[in-house]
Amino acid sequence: MLVLDTSVLVYASGADHPLREPAVRLLRDVVASRVSATTTPEVLQQYAHVRARHRGDRPWLGGCLSGSEFRFGYRPAMD
Repeated sequence: MLVLDTSVLVYASGADHPLREPAVRLLRDVVASRVSATTTPEVLQQYAHVRARHRGDRPWLGGCLSGSEFRFGYRPAMD
């Protein structure tokens, strides 16, 4: 079983890069059950942070990631 790192998710969903297509292929293989893989909550948190930073989203202002990605519903504990 593979443990997917943040970089795989970032390359698969990011701009053109030499590693984008291999990352997309890997994720497609995982979805199709040709490859067994998992990840961690920390990886998902890092991915959400990287995507929000690159898109300029502000989760506490209702920003969301595109497509079937996460929609944030939290607010900061202190303003």
